[in-house]
Amino acid sequence: MGEMPWPAKIAHDLARTGEVGWKLRHFSAALCPRSIGDVGWSLDDLSSYSTEARPYVASITGLGDLPRVVAVAQDSPAARAGIRPDDLIVRIDGTPLNALPAPDGTAQTLTDTIAAHIGRIPEGTSTTVTIRRASRTLDVALQPTAVCSAAVVLIAKEAPDAYADRHNVAITAGLVESFQNDDELAFVLAHELAHVIRQDDSPKRRNTFKEEEQADVLGAELAFCSGYDPRRGADFLERYRKHRLFGWMASLSHHSLPYRAKKLRASPPPASCGDIKVGGES
Repeated sequence: MGEMPWPAKIAHDLARTGEVGWKLRHFSAALCPRSIGDVGWSLDDLSSYSTEARPYVASITGLGDLPRVVAVAQDSPAARAGIRPDDLIVRIDGTPLNALPAPDGTAQTLTDTIAAHIGRIPEGTSTTVTIRRASRTLDVALQPTAVCSAAVVLIAKEAPDAYADRHNVAITAGLVESFQNDDELAFVLAHELAHVIRQDDSPKRRNTFKEEEQADVLGAELAFCSGYDPRRGADFLERYRKHRLFGWMASLSHHSLPYRAKKLRASPPPASCGDIKVGGES
C-alpha cells in the first residue's frame, strides 16, 4: 500500500477484515458455542486509539467524536437498510452513544459498546439507528441477524500473526497486508475461527497436531461455505514455505507448510454446507 499513513492503512485493513469476518461469522452462527446479533458494518472511532495517537489519527482519517462506518458487508442487514461507508453513528434507539451501557460495566471503546448493545437485540427485532450522512441526519431501521459471537479483532502491529482464544479471533495488520486476495484472508480467519468453534485453545497447553489439522479442515469448509476459495489458502502457505516468518504457521504444534498446503489442496469441498461437523470431518 506504498507510503499510506498507518491510520489510513488500519482503516483499509479494518474494512477488509470486517467484510470477510462477517461472512464467516454469519455462516458459523449455529456452529459456535454462542451466537449474538450483528448488522454487518465495520466501525472505526477515536476511542479505539491511544490518547497520544488520537490527534494524528484524526488529522489523517477525519475521525471525530462519532464512530464512522468504514465498510458494510454485502447482503448484511446494514447493506439491506442502505447504510453506507462514511456514515456516522449518532444514536441507537434514541439513546446517545455515550449513554449506552458498557459491556459488563467495564470501560470499552464506542465500537465495543455499540457491538454489545446490538448483540443483545433478539433476532427478528428491529432497532433504529440515527446516522449523519454529510449534512443530513437520518433514522434507519436495522434488524440484526445471528452471527458467531467470536469477534474478529484487528491488532495494529506490523509483525504478522493470527491467533484465537476460546472467545475471539485476532489478526495483525502486518499479516492482513501480506494477503494477495480475500480468499487467503478467509482461510486464515476461518482456521482461527475453527479453533473457537472447537474450543481448542487452552492457556494451559499447546494445541496438538491433530487439533491444528482439524482446524485446517474445518476452516476450509467454513471459508468455502462463506463464499471463498480455501485452495487459495494453499497458495498462501506455499508462497511462504521457505520463509518461516509467521508464528501461527511455524509453531511446534503445526505440520510443515508444504504438508498443510498439500492436504488443503486434496481436501474436497463439503458435501453439504448444512452438515458441517465441528470435529473437522464433514
